[in-house]
Amino acid sequence: MARLGMTILALLAFMVVLRESTPKGCCTSYNEKPFPVKLLEKFKKQGVQGTCNINAAIFTTKLGKKICANSNDKWVQRAIEVIKIKKNAYLHNDVGHEQNHDLILS
Repeated sequence: MARLGMTILALLAFMVVLRESTPKGCCTSYNEKPFPVKLLEKFKKQGVQGTCNINAAIFTTKLGKKICANSNDKWVQRAIEVIKIKKNAYLHNDVGHEQNHDLILS
């Protein structure tokens, strides 16, 4: 019985160490459902390195929530383009060319 307790304790300690060594903001799985682009504020791309075992697009919502998505999915590619367009419009104060992107991209 004591051996089982020690094994569980060692396993829990290993999980804490593993959790602490995982980089913040690293995607290890994808959110499969399309997300409304009007709620997305920015994105960054993740490559495979270390514990980040997948290529992904990491979106940040207007509320600061992180969404991991497969950068090969069409909705993800379109959402990235919309964010880039919005950013360029904002940087160039080009509000006349901004489009309505309130739909969920699919």
